[in-house]
Amino acid sequence: MPIIFAPGVKFISLKGNVILDFNNPHRGQIKFAKNCTVNINGILCFKGNANIGDASGIYVGSNATLTFGNLFGTTGTMNLNCNKKISFGDGCLVAWEVQFLDTDFHRIIDKTGVINPDKEVIIGHV
Repeated sequence: MPIIFAPGVKFISLKGNVILDFNNPHRGQIKFAKNCTVNINGILCFKGNANIGDASGIYVGSNATLTFGNLFGTTGTMNLNCNKKISFGDGCLVAWEVQFLDTDFHRIIDKTGVINPDKEVIIGHV
């Protein structure tokens, strides 16, 4: 199994799809550290090795795609709230206490329509 979950990982929802988009998967290529929260209703894609740090939270909405490039890593307590699209390129390392959002969770509407639509977050290759 290429994905390892440490003790205390909490699964809220696994209604979506997890895609392993790399060749020759092997044991422990993707690691979720202790006390992470996983809520996948859309698509979660891994392009290679990934380390999700302690107490991190991952939410992927039903029409959303979250992609981690090869050698993605976070040291701990990262929160990802993906309602549309968030993607990280290869070699991204994220510090602790960081939050990524592609939505602000509510709509502001004026006479022209929605003025704060969800926007993609794309962090390129290192």
